[in-house]
Amino acid sequence: MPALRRGLAVLRLIAGKAGPVTAAALARELALPRSTTYHLLAELADAGFVTHLPASGRAMLAHLPAAQVRALFPNRAAFVDRTGRGPAHLPALRGVLARERWRGWAVEDGHVSAGFASVAAPVFDHGGHPVAAISTTFRHTCPGAAECGEHWPDLAAATLRAAVELGGRIGGRPR
Repeated sequence: MPALRRGLAVLRLIAGKAGPVTAAALARELALPRSTTYHLLAELADAGFVTHLPASGRAMLAHLPAAQVRALFPNRAAFVDRTGRGPAHLPALRGVLARERWRGWAVEDGHVSAGFASVAAPVFDHGGHPVAAISTTFRHTCPGAAECGEHWPDLAAATLRAAVELGGRIGGRPR
């Protein structure tokens, strides 16, 4: 299968899934070698077509059962590091998700794309399960630690309101 066709198959499979997809699952479902799968994902990520652990994904992951998160990230190979700023293993991800679950919203600053940050809030269905997320992404450079994140709570509050409103429109209930 030519490289372009493989890359498109990866994109189609990811687009057809309701949640995050591990590289191992992609390799298995597309019958591709793992090394080929990781190479394709790296190229697609570099081109901006796939992202790893954006705030919107983490907003949803924070409310999934621990076993489901573990299944999505079974080992260090499941963690793709584009910028050197995100969690690199499951214990680190669990810590991030616990803080984001407690806070009610997720944030990433340069984890997906350097110079950009996002805040995101989950949208819950009628059973209280995360089914979507609303994210606000903005250009963000942080010249000094004192200025980092000072507007995130305000942006997160607006994003949370939008997520709660959308959840209400689909019969959801906030957690």
